Amino acid sequence: MGKFDNKVVIVTGAGQGAGKQLAIRFYREGASVCLLDLNGDNLAAVADEVKPDAGRFLTYTVDVSDSAQVNRAIEDIGTRFGKIDILINNAGVLHKGMIEDSTDAHIQLMVSVNLLGPMYCTRACVPYMKGNGGISSMWLPYWQPSPIPVQGLMELPRPE
Repeated sequence: MGKFDNKVVIVTGAGQGAGKQLAIRFYREGASVCLLDLNGDNLAAVADEVKPDAGRFLTYTVDVSDSAQVNRAIEDIGTRFGKIDILINNAGVLHKGMIEDSTDAHIQLMVSVNLLGPMYCTRACVPYMKGNGGISSMWLPYWQPSPIPVQGLMELPRPE
């Protein structure tokens, strides 16, 4: 038996890097894992690599900065499993270079993905987490572009 048997885990940005590794680890520890990523080809490559059991490793091509896409994916996951135990907000973009070289479009993209993405995902997951004994949402700030607002968000959904 794994540490996460009977747990439902969502990982955003799961098509590569840390998100991919986390998703694989949760799966190998017994969780049903739902991978969200903008790049469907990367998700397919992860599934090909893992060769998972049917029904325990689901992929969703989702832009986390689009609340409608997030809501559809989370609703499907919540309906399919009846609960969500863990959300890992890993998706993120960064600007390599000096801030003065950033365009308005790139700054807007960073805010949309790095700040609004975790907010949309957390908001959509909370109804499926509340009835499950609590809320477990994690944000991985390895790119650090929007840490203060998101850190505040992660402090909000605590059981009373």
